[in-house]
Amino acid sequence: MPIPKRHPKLPSEEEIDAALRRIPRRALRTEWILDEDGGRYLLGLDCVRSLVNGDTTDEKAYSDALRDYLRGAVPRMRVEYNRILIEVVFGIGDERWDNKSWRQKKAKERREEAGKQFKPESEPVQADTIRQSYEHGAIKELAAIVRQDEKAARG
Repeated sequence: MPIPKRHPKLPSEEEIDAALRRIPRRALRTEWILDEDGGRYLLGLDCVRSLVNGDTTDEKAYSDALRDYLRGAVPRMRVEYNRILIEVVFGIGDERWDNKSWRQKKAKERREEAGKQFKPESEPVQADTIRQSYEHGAIKELAAIVRQDEKAARG
């Protein structure tokens, strides 16, 4: 499958949000990033493409660029539990989550761990609560950052 072309117009925050909402199902695994139902849409963003060296057609280079981009974007999220949720559920950031074996865990397991990380000293937030009540807000915050970066990358 060819590498997605650059998006001709600046994507809306809603389009970016919709693409990011697909990630939790299988985390930031290379095969899921490259899948049409996964994160492939995000590979057409200038803020991601700028991290690919040269004029490569290597799909893995593009999936690595998306992970690298998100590693830089997530720390700029203002709401701490949103940062925690994205790192744990997407599988980026802290070395505990940013590895292939963590990303291969089921979404429910990653959400359960995010629930434990929210407030380590109290009862964990349940995986279904993470999915239904917290995930959308975290992804929405991240989508706003991605859109700002995309707008800046286009000048």
